[in-house]
Amino acid sequence: MAHSHSGGPAAERSENVPLGAVVIGLLALAGVAGYYFSDGPPPSAPYRINRIISLSPGATDLLDALGLFDRVVGVSEYCVWPETARALPKVGGYMTPNYEIIGSLAPDLTALATEQLPALPDLNAMGLATVTLDMRRLRTIKSSIRELARICDVAEAGEKLVASLEADFAEVRRWGECSPPPRVLIVIMRDAGRGSLEQVCAAGSGTFYDDLLTEIGAANAIGAESGVVGTYPYFSAEGIIALDPDVVIDIGGAGHIDEAGRDAYMADWNDAPIKAVRNNRAYMISEEYAMVPGSRLGLLARRLGELVWAGDE
Repeated sequence: MAHSHSGGPAAERSENVPLGAVVIGLLALAGVAGYYFSDGPPPSAPYRINRIISLSPGATDLLDALGLFDRVVGVSEYCVWPETARALPKVGGYMTPNYEIIGSLAPDLTALATEQLPALPDLNAMGLATVTLDMRRLRTIKSSIRELARICDVAEAGEKLVASLEADFAEVRRWGECSPPPRVLIVIMRDAGRGSLEQVCAAGSGTFYDDLLTEIGAANAIGAESGVVGTYPYFSAEGIIALDPDVVIDIGGAGHIDEAGRDAYMADWNDAPIKAVRNNRAYMISEEYAMVPGSRLGLLARRLGELVWAGDE
């Protein structure tokens, strides 16, 4: 059985959850990339930005990829990439920014994700310029890259990053040109360690994971054609059996379960009577980039392609 859930897996979790569970919540809320200058409409020319605070792991990732990380003066507790982000001042949790610390860092720009829009009135009331990045779909991620780059006066770097992502997608798509598209289930989070499948949250249509599967020539087992409603629906074991995917890619442990814990984590799939398990095509991606939409989506596309087309774990 599938249960529709459009609020995002993070919506029902506390601040004390794995990075992936929190990050993925940003994908579920509506929003558009845009920015606001507290003293009126933004200037027509690029605004000179020297001090940036990032409240979102995806924003921090993009700032690094655009060559702007030397301007970052503070990040959220969940920003762990690049590695140097760990040493920066922390400005609160993903949904609980510390406005006192933010103010003390005197940022020229504060970058946040759409799920963090409740913080926007307080940030703007403090007289802070903000940019909100929509990282839910590939097209909005590309728009957000270009917008962030333009605001920070590095538009060329933004175009290069978008072009690099598109080149990666195109290359991986060629890997499967002569094969029928397998039905792939991407698992975002689940109750692990129970010896069976419980509360499995997977990426449905209208998500950047769905877009990535399309880009690499694969099919989403719960895409629009499946009839399943919701961007990140939950499934029982019976629901997974009914889907019967050709390939399972479980990223629920990304960022907090390492290679040493892989077998124990994936043991819950062992007795599932589905094609993916019978054909030894249930895989895990343990790296945290699998949960962070941003500059490393090309890397994620390549990893998905290796698993989908080559079965190379």
